[in-house]
Amino acid sequence: NKRFIEIGNIVFSEFYHKDKDYLPLDQKCVDFGGGLERIAMCLQGKKNTFEIDLWEPVIELMYSYHKDKDFEKVKGSYYVMADHLRTTIFALGDGAVFEPKGRGYILKKLVKKATLLAHFLNFNGESLQKIIELLIKLNCSYYSHLYEKKELIIGELKKEIDKNFNFIGKS
Repeated sequence: NKRFIEIGNIVFSEFYHKDKDYLPLDQKCVDFGGGLERIAMCLQGKKNTFEIDLWEPVIELMYSYHKDKDFEKVKGSYYVMADHLRTTIFALGDGAVFEPKGRGYILKKLVKKATLLAHFLNFNGESLQKIIELLIKLNCSYYSHLYEKKELIIGELKKEIDKNFNFIGKS
């Protein structure tokens, strides 16, 4: 429904799910499920979370690399690429690794989707690396571990992106 935007939702935490049972929590709580980006979107009067000032430099950088300047036609691809890359950056910063199963497999799929979109938008590995570096720079003042692990994150992402570009026949 385009008339309403969910800013958050109230979550009443009462039980812990273990196997087939629901066990009462010692400490019950109420959580407001509103994310920083959704609140920023409302405060900044934007229509979606990718229009907030946190994402603006990333989307502008992507736009500068793209040959087709019809932004409306490709903005969804920008948003998916940016979100998948940022998610992967945070996961690698938290110690996740690319693996053929489990959460490592999910990371591989996120990077594969971002690389595929990059291919269709005529981006190359170097432009993706610049986007990754910008994402780290924009977030490391709040999440210092990203700065501390910057070289590891960039190196691992570069290897995975290169594998994907080699698979689809682009360098």
